[in-house]
Amino acid sequence: MGITRRDLLTSALMGAAVSPGCSLVSTGNVRPNPVFPSGVASGDPTAHSVVLWTHVDLAALERRSVAVAWCLVRESDGALVQSGNAMASDEHDGCVHIDVNDLDARTRYRYWFELNGRRSRIGRTKTLPAKGDPVAEFHFALASCQNFAVGEFAAYGQIASDDLDLVIHCGDYIYETPGAKVRDVPVPEAVTLADYRTLYRLYRTDQYLQEAHAAHPWMLIWDDHEVVNDWGRDHYLPSRYNAPQPIETFPERKAAAQQAFVEYMPLSAEKRRRIAEHGVHDHRVIGDLLELAFVDSRQFRDPPACEMDANNHFVPCEAVLDPRRTMLGHQQERWITDTLGRGDCRWTGVIQPTLFAPNSMRPDELRYEADAWDNYPAARDRLLGTLSEASRGNALSFGGNIHAFFAGVVKPPNSIGEITEFVTTSINAPGGGQERYDAFQADDRRWNEARFFDNRVRGFTRITVEGTSVHGDLLTDSPRGGQKVLARVTRPSGSPLRVKKMY
Repeated sequence: MGITRRDLLTSALMGAAVSPGCSLVSTGNVRPNPVFPSGVASGDPTAHSVVLWTHVDLAALERRSVAVAWCLVRESDGALVQSGNAMASDEHDGCVHIDVNDLDARTRYRYWFELNGRRSRIGRTKTLPAKGDPVAEFHFALASCQNFAVGEFAAYGQIASDDLDLVIHCGDYIYETPGAKVRDVPVPEAVTLADYRTLYRLYRTDQYLQEAHAAHPWMLIWDDHEVVNDWGRDHYLPSRYNAPQPIETFPERKAAAQQAFVEYMPLSAEKRRRIAEHGVHDHRVIGDLLELAFVDSRQFRDPPACEMDANNHFVPCEAVLDPRRTMLGHQQERWITDTLGRGDCRWTGVIQPTLFAPNSMRPDELRYEADAWDNYPAARDRLLGTLSEASRGNALSFGGNIHAFFAGVVKPPNSIGEITEFVTTSINAPGGGQERYDAFQADDRRWNEARFFDNRVRGFTRITVEGTSVHGDLLTDSPRGGQKVLARVTRPSGSPLRVKKMY
């Protein structure tokens, strides 16, 4: 049963929430807080709105629900902008989402939550430039693939300290199985709603992840490990990572995973309502500079075609060429076609989980991953063609998943111009080591698209979009010792991609 207005008023009268003073105080309150153990986060920004998020440990309070006070102040002068109360309930595992509207464009704010005299850490957030406004540059971090069991998320220490407008996460925010034992994970494999909630709470205890969420607004899409390895619309592929489960139980498992994702991510109310039916796709226009489509390549895909080996790799067969096959679902494909290009921006891009460019897993034969774009070549061509036509020659793609830095170009068939592709390495998930690196370097076919590849390092990509160029700094992880740039990739408008290796 949901929380009623009477519940909210009763909880407030009992002293569950203290009316906040909402005066801007020092941002140095970063000590662990037992009331707000997961810190704070903001996300899904537009020019005039943003979502604020926190999580209350209801079990520690021995409460099923409690009212939480929140404050939002303008960073420049500390003036109160909005405040209020919201209910944290066990229906959503103590997670609180505040959709704040009627904000000023391109403005920084600070926010926090209060409960029983305890204040959360203070978060910083920022709205986007309004559509059509002149924007000289825009900065965002591109992140992907973090596994708590592998070790600390050191790269987020750098992200937190950077001067960014946004953090974009391309998926694999959690891993449903640990696969490592550097840090203990109490869930051998997430299957139930309780399992997935436990993982999100655990991941949010990482100090660097908390800092990055508190420092910047985020936008997120999902990939496979938020649910189970290599999942799709009505299937998932068997793997050595997962225990066998009856396929009949998959819809319930997927629904549980998606509910936990919605609860623990700073997503707008509209997206939270529609996510199970329509996925995580979204669209943003950033002034007159950059238009981005965020796509869901998991929830609506057809099952893989062609025979797979034990590693879920396949050799192309005739069935994979069927033009009716889709990775995004035909409804989402139509949405992308109808949406991209409306921003009238200097750059147009897509945010999607993985690599567009063909990526053979062996240097001696064409053998691809069954759940990658290589299993959906017609759908890839359609999306690339749409992006190329909408961008007027300045097309960009941003992805993750492959646990490697990749920078290169992809040329859609029957289209004019190349699409510049930036793929970020993992935050900390292993990348395969020197053997994989050597195999990639030795395969001449890969370099038809690639200009840079390195799977041996962990980190993130910092993207700077300017009117006449886009830069990608490929950064290796170092939480406090300064940023180490592996390479800088530059795409000038109307000119070829350039790569400058830094070491």
